[in-house]
Amino acid sequence: MKVLIIGGTGFIGPFVVQQLVEQGHAVAVFNRGRSDTKLPDGVQVIRGDRQELPKFVGQFKQFAPDVVLDMIPFFEKDALAVVNTFQGIARRTVMISSGDVYQAFARIHGKDQSPVDPGMITESSPLRSQLFLYRGSRTGEFFDNYDKIPCEKAYLSKPNLLPGTVLRLPVVYGPRDNQHRFRSYIDQMVEGVPAIRMQKEWGNFQWTHGYVENIAHAIVRAVTDERAANRIYNVGDVETRPFKDWVRDVGTQFGWQGEILLVDQEELPDSERTNANLEQHMICDTSAIRRELGYEEIVPYEEGLRRTIEWERTTDESDLTDIT
Repeated sequence: MKVLIIGGTGFIGPFVVQQLVEQGHAVAVFNRGRSDTKLPDGVQVIRGDRQELPKFVGQFKQFAPDVVLDMIPFFEKDALAVVNTFQGIARRTVMISSGDVYQAFARIHGKDQSPVDPGMITESSPLRSQLFLYRGSRTGEFFDNYDKIPCEKAYLSKPNLLPGTVLRLPVVYGPRDNQHRFRSYIDQMVEGVPAIRMQKEWGNFQWTHGYVENIAHAIVRAVTDERAANRIYNVGDVETRPFKDWVRDVGTQFGWQGEILLVDQEELPDSERTNANLEQHMICDTSAIRRELGYEEIVPYEEGLRRTIEWERTTDESDLTDIT
């Protein structure tokens, strides 16, 4: 199979590329070349800006991808451009979406005042009614126009001419994570603090996670299995743990013997407080991709934590970057 990846050199993409190559697929990546990520031998690189996709139609036709995988569909116009460009060139598309499309996510951020839903989130759970959730609350064109819901609609708009697959990802962690989700806790463990304090609402909050190599494996399954056409899948671990348990498990892998203290918001500095509605959990049902595509984790939970800790401890503080 020939797979063209838009992006492919950020956090999750290199693991997807590696797994596809190991399985014997021909891979090309299309991006601006701003990353120094080393790709496996044999991967074709097409340098360009996704804002100018029509200019590269000749190179796309020459590669003749069976599937186009969009790792970075942030804006509706970009999703529509992919669909319009690759209709008649590729047989299928796969886009990386997010759990932030669900109504539950809007409740957490105070943008939806409906009652908390204690049930698991399935692919048919209600989506947000309000688009562009960050518009006005954060500065910058990215946050003004970011929304995965219109992107999903674009990718699923041509079920006969260019079937699409949507993968709604969880909180992803592991090597290359530029949000360094466990970094502050690992730093405290390195210092040997006897206790780690966290706001009790946050400590009890549950949001489905996934280790990066496992998430990449799920993406590869969707890319290489024709049964994924015109389907939407939640991706993530089977078990969703309270966040305090995640941190405790990190401590166990690290060898930290301290305790985790859940405290009232007022006992923490402003930088460690949250006013989010954390009574609404984000527990995603991932049974569909397991049942239909045979997905299962390739890296055990404890090993994923160990690899994450090892990477965080060998990553220089100056390498920390914010997600954009």
